[in-house]
Amino acid sequence: EEQTQMSAQLSGLSDEDGIGHGNAGLASYFVDLAVRKLNDRGVLAIVLPLSAASGTSWDAVRSKIEEIADQMIVVSIAGAGSYDAAFSADTGIAEILLIVHRKISSIHSTQPKSLFISLRSRPGTIDIADATIRVLTDLIYHQHINHLDVGMGGGTPIYIGDDIIGEIIDASNTNGRQWHPVGILDGTLAQLAHQMSIGSIAHASSRFIPFSDLAINTIGAQAEIGPVHRDITGKNPDGSPRGPFDRIMPQTSTAPTYPMLSNHSAKLERQLVVPIDSEGRMRTSEGRTEEMMLRAEEIWNTATRAHYNADLRFNSQSIIMAMTNDTAIGGTAWPSIILTDSKQEFLLSLWCNSSLGLLCHWWVANKSQSGRGRLSVTGIPHVPTLNLGAATPEQHMTAKRVFEELSSLRFLPFDQIDEDPARAELDRRLLVEVLGLPEELCGPGGAMELLRRKLAAEPQIHGGKKTRIIFEDLDEPDPRTGLMWRERTERRDDR
Repeated sequence: EEQTQMSAQLSGLSDEDGIGHGNAGLASYFVDLAVRKLNDRGVLAIVLPLSAASGTSWDAVRSKIEEIADQMIVVSIAGAGSYDAAFSADTGIAEILLIVHRKISSIHSTQPKSLFISLRSRPGTIDIADATIRVLTDLIYHQHINHLDVGMGGGTPIYIGDDIIGEIIDASNTNGRQWHPVGILDGTLAQLAHQMSIGSIAHASSRFIPFSDLAINTIGAQAEIGPVHRDITGKNPDGSPRGPFDRIMPQTSTAPTYPMLSNHSAKLERQLVVPIDSEGRMRTSEGRTEEMMLRAEEIWNTATRAHYNADLRFNSQSIIMAMTNDTAIGGTAWPSIILTDSKQEFLLSLWCNSSLGLLCHWWVANKSQSGRGRLSVTGIPHVPTLNLGAATPEQHMTAKRVFEELSSLRFLPFDQIDEDPARAELDRRLLVEVLGLPEELCGPGGAMELLRRKLAAEPQIHGGKKTRIIFEDLDEPDPRTGLMWRERTERRDDR
């Protein structure tokens, strides 16, 4: 009740033009206040959570900044841990430093000049900070800066002496409502991901992903996303049922009426097909039984075999899109992906779980927490993916066969993507066998091997994890998991 009153009071302080959002938190209201106070040609500098760069609840803030700005600079840190990627001394989440130069109000122009600076570490002393500012000032105002839209040369290196301290890249006129190039170590990944997100990778070189003829679309343009978990099992503030189900975990029936896939269990999610983890029991509510039955039917109509990982932990989990053996209701961690043609699920699964699928997810996800890439139900539709409708019936049939043949493979977590033979095999069979691309793409020293090495080196993906997982084959099923292998961890000294 107190929180509701505070939210109402906060909303009353703004107006219909306000850009603050409750889901974004108080930081968005600080931006709202600052923008109102900012004079023509004034400068705003503010530290914000990294989620401000991509979260859907921050849409209004980003739109307003791009509307009023003549120049926008976004500074981030490619740190392996949440504290390493923060500017504040007392926060445990990644942050950005946003610097906005306001244009004259009477001037109506296109997008502002948008520069993204990714430092390799937070400046450790005042002297280093001062030297960084001097170098950046010279780059911004006197030298050419590589553009996100052009080529695969990465960002322009930032040098202090002989040491590279980060990269700067120009993302002006990219017509994006999300500020994706934040916290990235290697700007070539940003360029490839951006060009894929707009459906054009014509500028890719022969060394790095040379397939400009791939048809790219978004998940949202080809599928519906299942309901948010609150509409399945949630309750209203007064305790009355919001969703029609109680979730029973683990399921008590071998043939549940309403099977569900809701939570994560990393060890059970190393393969393309994962087991359901719970079941729904329809709620009874005095005077609302018929309503619950109707809502249960509506939710069940969203059940599918295909489910998307909305809370991906790069350094512990192995699957981005999971398939269940039978139709199931998606949940908190695994919303359903509802395609008009279920035959397309196999090709979508191969793509999402490939190295290119990881690149696309990582590009649009909220990476505020180290080693994790989160997406809301409203964020998943923005993920770039293969244009499924452009594939031929024969390609979809091949994808189904390849999926079934790969379903017995076990995949390492994504931070080990550079040493995972299963991921390399999936990449090869998807690109060569299904899509008909040249074999050399996936050979030793080829473009896909390079991509996997680049992804594994990104701090946002490995999160500074000091161990690696090793699979050990067993003669009998593990009594705890029922799997024919078990995992052990060993220390790695390269991080």
